[in-house]
Amino acid sequence: PSVPTPHPRPQRPARRRNCCAATENRDSTPRSVGPHIPRHRPSAHPPPLRATPMRHSLLSAAVCAQRPAPNRRGPKYGKEFIDFLISFIYLCIYIKRTFVIMNRYLKSDIDAAVETLKKGGVILYPTDTVWGIGCNAADEKAIRRIFEIKRRAEAKSMISLVADSGQLERFTDGLPEIAFQLIEEAVSPITVIVDHPIGLATPLLAPDGSAGFRIPAEPFCQELCRRLRSPLVSTSANISGKPTPRFFGEISDEIIRAVDYVAIYRRDDTQPRRPSSIIKISDDSSFKIIRP
Repeated sequence: PSVPTPHPRPQRPARRRNCCAATENRDSTPRSVGPHIPRHRPSAHPPPLRATPMRHSLLSAAVCAQRPAPNRRGPKYGKEFIDFLISFIYLCIYIKRTFVIMNRYLKSDIDAAVETLKKGGVILYPTDTVWGIGCNAADEKAIRRIFEIKRRAEAKSMISLVADSGQLERFTDGLPEIAFQLIEEAVSPITVIVDHPIGLATPLLAPDGSAGFRIPAEPFCQELCRRLRSPLVSTSANISGKPTPRFFGEISDEIIRAVDYVAIYRRDDTQPRRPSSIIKISDDSSFKIIRP
């Protein structure tokens, strides 16, 4: 019987030897006896080089060379810097305490003013222009009382303050877009007279049915209007025909005694201020300057 011939065993391909191994085979000189030093094969991913200024660029190396060596033994910061830092910390503490006290002080002042307004009273308060006498713009009885305090004819209407453009739009009907543009672009206080006001008492309306509004740049007045949720009457704090007081010190005692509440905010302010400009805007977007 025939014996089956075994299949030849497949030959494995010759392994590629690296240069280090070939060099070791070619080197037949005996090694000296000594401590074993491990040989590391070259890795496909060598460790990253240590980042030094010289390996970045010559420019950074030159800059580092010109930089003085740090003083390892002396203090990290000088005495002048430490004194400045301490003074700055004390200043921040003082400002924070002052701000907190002022916030509490203004809050109690606003609370008292809003409570007086909601009860139908009349207040004396600062605006972004001159000090004014004010009340709820929807309270006809309080408005007539202001006419009596100023000895002013009811034919001369008064303006109202609103907190922002949203409140202005809520108390007017069909306000032209040019009114908002004039208010936004104005560099000084401006009062706009519109043709179709909503929710104001009758004494505030002119014979043609128009009324004046202003958005004050004074946070105190804005907060009053927000808390009151209604426009706030604003008229100068003087007897009709007499000069307009430019700050609180020029207001007569007769006016101060006649109102129900006098705001504490900005009583010490002696900066002279002037009334706002007045512009009348019609439904067709045409406007006329009443007071520059």
